[in-house]
Amino acid sequence: MLDAYREYFHCLSDAYQRNETANSRELDRLRIAARVTRSNFEASLDRLAAEPGATPAQMNLLNGILASSHRFVHAVMALDAGWLQTPSVPPRPAFQSFAADVQKALVLLSAELRGMRELSRKFPKLRDNHTRLVQSVDVASGDPATQRYALVNIEGDRLTNSLNTLREQITLWTRKPSPNS
Repeated sequence: MLDAYREYFHCLSDAYQRNETANSRELDRLRIAARVTRSNFEASLDRLAAEPGATPAQMNLLNGILASSHRFVHAVMALDAGWLQTPSVPPRPAFQSFAADVQKALVLLSAELRGMRELSRKFPKLRDNHTRLVQSVDVASGDPATQRYALVNIEGDRLTNSLNTLREQITLWTRKPSPNS
């Protein structure tokens, strides 16, 4: 699911950085793919909850991961919808770094779920990056209070919060002791 979210966000942020909306078919395809993977994850959680060995603590943690991932993709979809509804402005230079770190975070979270233990050492400092984005004012870009910049600031905060929370939740999930320990 996180890989599908990363692909959707990558395509969207790439189009934004190029200041174009011509890739709408690809965005639609990736949005639908993300929705399908989310539905599959939800169905898997429902099946797991019916298993006799599933504990309430496990289900609470997995439902928290699902909620945080929902927060993330809702922010991405708000950017997707908002960029079509707001006047076009050049992206601020700090956005490229922020978008790259969002994508890196998603790669690391997926890798952690697959058993790689890279998360704690390499996870980007998303809050610092978001702060730089919010504070960035580029003369060529214009007023940072324009609608599109405000949208990026607000949804960037939601992206940051959801990914940082996912990091904590996934770390708990992958570090939990096995039943045989």
